[in-house]
Amino acid sequence: MAEHDKGSDASPPPIGASDPPELARLKARAALLDQQVAIAQDQQKLLSGSLPSDLKLPEGAVAIDGATPIESQVLAHKALDRIARTISERVAQRLPARVLIHNQGDITALLSLQAFGAQLDLIGYQLADEIGQGSEAVEAAEAALAEPQPRGIGWRHRGLNLGANLGIMTMVSPLGAMAAASLGGPLAAPAAAVAAVGSALQLLSLFRVDVSIKYQEIAIADLALAAAVAGHLAGRDPPIEVYDGALVPPNLLETDSPLLDRLGELDTRQTALNAILQRASAAEARLKAAVAALDRRIAAAAKAGEPVAPIEAERASKETALEQLAAAIARMSAAAAAFSTLQTAMLRREDGSGASPLTRVLQAEKLAMIAGDDACFLLLRVGAAGGGVRSKRSFFGSLFSGADLSYSGGAIAHYMLFDPAGRILDGGSIPAYSGFKRVRDAAESSVDLSE
Repeated sequence: MAEHDKGSDASPPPIGASDPPELARLKARAALLDQQVAIAQDQQKLLSGSLPSDLKLPEGAVAIDGATPIESQVLAHKALDRIARTISERVAQRLPARVLIHNQGDITALLSLQAFGAQLDLIGYQLADEIGQGSEAVEAAEAALAEPQPRGIGWRHRGLNLGANLGIMTMVSPLGAMAAASLGGPLAAPAAAVAAVGSALQLLSLFRVDVSIKYQEIAIADLALAAAVAGHLAGRDPPIEVYDGALVPPNLLETDSPLLDRLGELDTRQTALNAILQRASAAEARLKAAVAALDRRIAAAAKAGEPVAPIEAERASKETALEQLAAAIARMSAAAAAFSTLQTAMLRREDGSGASPLTRVLQAEKLAMIAGDDACFLLLRVGAAGGGVRSKRSFFGSLFSGADLSYSGGAIAHYMLFDPAGRILDGGSIPAYSGFKRVRDAAESSVDLSE
């Protein structure tokens, strides 16, 4: 019993007690390492148990995101502003009297305005010519009605002498007179008047503006550059005048318009033409009645055996006057109707924009007046603009400080400066890039985006 108790109280022999000293040391080190591994595993299990189940542990990789958050957009616009400052400095070196932001619609409108003005001159010439010839035809018809004896009805030179009783100024530009002089004789007059109005109607379509969603998206980017450049130019000392006719026409509240004055003169001529048409229609009816009465007299004289030659001569005179009057009425009616069509087309509102062609023409006229012969046109285009965000994260960084974010932004812009003759004075492509800027969170940042 004592032996048993003595044996049970005996301690186990130490590790490697019977082993050589070197082997015993190695076994003790291995046991210690096993214990350290077990402790580390227990700690990892404890830590993992406190993390969200959907947390993806980092793999030590660097991810680049192509999205453009507001931080990148701010950096891109800051880069665009640096480009705009450079462009404004280069433009200012040319000492322009004023700068007009280039818009292809404005250029087309300016060119169309010149052609439209020439067509108005031609229409005015034709209306005045029709008034003159119509007056001659009416006077000849009334003379034929007053005189029983036949008289020749000759056509005077197709000029613009309308007589003092009309009281109309016939001011025609040399371009309109040259165009009208090349149209031929009297038979070409009605076709020429209608053709001139038809050409004017076609020119009105050039003042229209098509609305395109895709173009709007591009224009918004270009507008950002135009706004920045205009701000730098207008902020110089002394400031440089800058206009953007696509947004606000120059001299918007100015009421004087040479174009409206010319249209008013054409309307006055049309009123005079309509008055002569009324006289011509009345004379035509009287001539027809006179010819019919002469036909009855000729029939009665022939039946009675009386001479009919004097009556036939009188009838021939009136018939000639009637034919020439009918031709003049046809020409005047065609010219009056064509001009009325032009007036209607100029005032008709477009379905897309709600503006009338006359509004577009007046905008082009205001732009032409402000442009003069000493303004410069500045073409601005944004070739590319964008930015990105770069995210770096580690396991412990994700736990305590979040991802390490960096943002970038940049832009590339193109510009050309033209003089009124179309000569390119300056131009170039200018890039600007911010590089990646580190931003930890909304409250702490290594770069001030508001600068």
